[in-house]
Amino acid sequence: MTIMGNTWLSQVCSLMGTLQITLAQIRYLECLYLDLGWEYALDEGEVNELAERMHFGVEMLTRQVYDYALLSKRQTLKEINQLLAANELTRNNSLEEDSKSYRVKIIGDVDLIVRNTGYGCYDVLAAQKNYERPEDGVAIWVASREYGEVLKDRRERALDGEFWLADGILGRIFWPFLICLDGTCLPVNGMMALVVDIEITEK
Repeated sequence: MTIMGNTWLSQVCSLMGTLQITLAQIRYLECLYLDLGWEYALDEGEVNELAERMHFGVEMLTRQVYDYALLSKRQTLKEINQLLAANELTRNNSLEEDSKSYRVKIIGDVDLIVRNTGYGCYDVLAAQKNYERPEDGVAIWVASREYGEVLKDRRERALDGEFWLADGILGRIFWPFLICLDGTCLPVNGMMALVVDIEITEK
């Protein structure tokens, strides 16, 4: 392997984390934008000019933030693809935009199955010690958070979640696009952690 090691891997994973957060933001902003359009349609023809002005301002801000998120996604994809092309293990792989703006496609074969291994609390999964090093793979813990809980320590919530495992360097890099869940993965902790704690944004 060329350009292997923790520096290269941490760069790729850090950008993957940034990409996933951006995709989650895009998904949220699309829902917000649709909701605003529906609200505006309900208020059409009314004489409440203040509400219409407020709506117009929020709609413009939402669209601007959405455009920034799309720009960030494209730039992050470009940087990730440059790193993937620089390593013989991943040079045949790249990421491309999907028809849905909050999704991304993997180009090239990824001989990997991400598997579900059970259900329980984070501490149980962490204690399993499935992988000793980041390049060995990644363990994933998925638990749904209520509004305002993303920044809470997982131990404060003591929730159960799903366990997933992905083997090797390819598993470590590409698992967000291979995990079989209906949503966009949002990493809550570092993407280089032995156990990645994630949230799944709803449709």
